[in-house]
Order: sequence, then C-alpha cells, then structure tokens
Amino acid sequence: MISIVIPSYNRASSLQNCIESIILQYYEGLEVIVIDDFSTDETRLYLQKLSQYPFIKTIYNKENRGVNYSRNRGIEASAGKFILFLDSDDALMPESLHQIKKTIEDNCDTIHFLFVIADKVKYVKNLTGPAQVLYQDWISGAISGDFTHVVIASTMKKYLFFEEFRMFEHLNWLRVKKETSPQLLVPVITTQCQRGRSDSLTHSAKLISGTAIRSKFESQKLYYSLYHTDLNRYNPGSLSHKLIETILLGVASKQKKDCRMLLQYAGKWYVKIAGHMAIFLPSVFVRFAIIQYAGLKGK
Repeated sequence: MISIVIPSYNRASSLQNCIESIILQYYEGLEVIVIDDFSTDETRLYLQKLSQYPFIKTIYNKENRGVNYSRNRGIEASAGKFILFLDSDDALMPESLHQIKKTIEDNCDTIHFLFVIADKVKYVKNLTGPAQVLYQDWISGAISGDFTHVVIASTMKKYLFFEEFRMFEHLNWLRVKKETSPQLLVPVITTQCQRGRSDSLTHSAKLISGTAIRSKFESQKLYYSLYHTDLNRYNPGSLSHKLIETILLGVASKQKKDCRMLLQYAGKWYVKIAGHMAIFLPSVFVRFAIIQYAGLKGK
C-alpha cells in the first residue's frame, strides 16, 4: 500500500535510526526503498545488513547525483499505491505508520496527505482536525513550511523531480500540489528530523559563491517559467520585488539575456524599469554585493 522512499548520502548513523523507526512498526504490504547516492562512509555496509528484511529494497547510484536524482530512482522503483517521502535524517514517530495508513483508508478520495514534522508544529497550531489545502494557498503564501508528504504514486511517477538541480525540490512539489489539489493536512506529528547538521543542503544553498548564485538563478528562472501565470493570478507580489531579486542573481551570473526574458513576467511598469536598470549594473559588483550580504546575514 505504501512505499517509503529514502535517499541517503554519507549518513550511515542517522539512516540506521530512520530505518529502525520503520522496522519497529512494520505491517504487511509496506515497502521501503533506500537510495544510496554513492556514499563513501559505512552506508553500503549497513544496507547490506538489511538483506534479512525482504520489504527493504536498496538502490546504489554509480556516482553522486544529488537528492532529486535519488528520489526519482526510488519513485520509479516503487510498487505501492502511495509514496511516503523521508530524508535519511528523519525518523518516524511510534505508531505513525498505522496512523497514516488509517488516514488513507478513511479518506479514500484524497491522493495527497500532509503530516506534521515534530519541530514544525507551528504550521498547524490553529488546526483542531484535518483541513483541505488548495494549490492557490501554496502559490499565494497562505500556507508554507515543511511537511511529511504521502502522495499517490501515479502522480509522482508523472512529475519527477528536476535532476539538473541538487536541491530546490519546491519546483516540483508545486507541480504535484497543483495536480493533487486539494491536499489533506492532518495535524498529527509523524516525523522528527535532525536539524542543524553541517552536511545539510541548507548550507550549500547559501549565496556565498558564484556557483550557488548561478544555481539559485537557474532555479528561479524555471520557477517563473512554470508558475508565472498562477503567480500573476494568486500572488502578483512575487512578480514585483521578488522578480527584481532574481534579476540581480542573473546579473551576478552574467545571464543578462535571460534577465531580459524574465522581465516579460513583470506585472508592474515600475518593476520593468527597475529590472532594466539592474541589468546595466556591472556583474562583478552585483556578485560581490550578494556574497557579502549573504555572509553577513547567514543566508
């Protein structure tokens, strides 16, 4: 019924904690797929020990390709009707799998469920029971934050994550949320996560290098390409000052031609003017300013 997809890279200790939290509440029909992204620690050795559990499948990438690539291999290999996504530094709360299973059975018309992560309870503090979330709620910013996703497999197989990026998974989640709207947000804590790890993708996303700036710009370029129509309808503010921020990233990356293309999405005349003015700024100056600002603010 449920396939749990877990990408992992050099996290043998936390991965063990994750897997053990699943084994303790295993039930018939559960499938676990672990994708090792060419780890250099003891991950492979640990995974080999799991051969005693026939419901656990392992996939070994031939090179390090990133979390989006790894998730996609797990999605493609899944056999369950639903896919539950976990990171290797996550762990399931006791009895949470049975709560998830019962929620799915009690809501047979729903194809995308959102459950709560232990340190993200603030996102559901006003909920006393399950609530529907619409696609426009995500686009408008009415709802945001991290959740544990349980999604019908057919949709995930249709919308694989963008493998050209090693992060920025939100680019695909919005496509999925549009397809599965409305989702059911269930105010039940099912997952706990290790925070503040030095190997977290959050650290590599900081705009403290030219490579990080270029990657962020490319992701934002795709974001506006995919969602500018919906943004214009539900969140026009994103097509004003936030678009200017993206233009500055493009200038810093010496992608001024793409910046001009992005300005076609601007909904305000003054945004177009500001954007065109920004394009004339020296790339080296803008890049230096972004890196300095990111370093000071820890962004």
